[in-house]
Amino acid sequence: QRACKPLADILKSQHSWTEWPALDLEPHKVWSQNRTALVGDAAHASLPYLAQGAAMALEDACALFTALHNTSDIPLAFQDFSKLRFKRTRAIQERSRQLGKIYHASGALRLVRNIVLKATPPRNFVRQLSWVYNWKTQGE
Repeated sequence: QRACKPLADILKSQHSWTEWPALDLEPHKVWSQNRTALVGDAAHASLPYLAQGAAMALEDACALFTALHNTSDIPLAFQDFSKLRFKRTRAIQERSRQLGKIYHASGALRLVRNIVLKATPPRNFVRQLSWVYNWKTQGE
């Protein structure tokens, strides 16, 4: 092991590791009932491969504020909020799922992945993911 001593000691001390599977849930369009709404992972959990869980929760908060600010009908605001956010959160879930398959590829697919990653300029990766980071409050 080429890790620093404290890390190497920690790695040596564990003889068996517990695998905690990430749950991959299909997108669900209904996030509210009456005057109760779900946000963040409770509404649209995704695999961690885009590292967007906290960001999606913050976006939800902004969108929910806007929906509530525009009407006094709370159940209607909650419905509008989930309709507005569904397309984007579903896209995050689907892209995270795709990246998980790519990152955990094996065999020939793994070799192809590695060749493509080495040959692709970093700016292309940034361009491919710009939609993740260029979110706007209105219109999703």
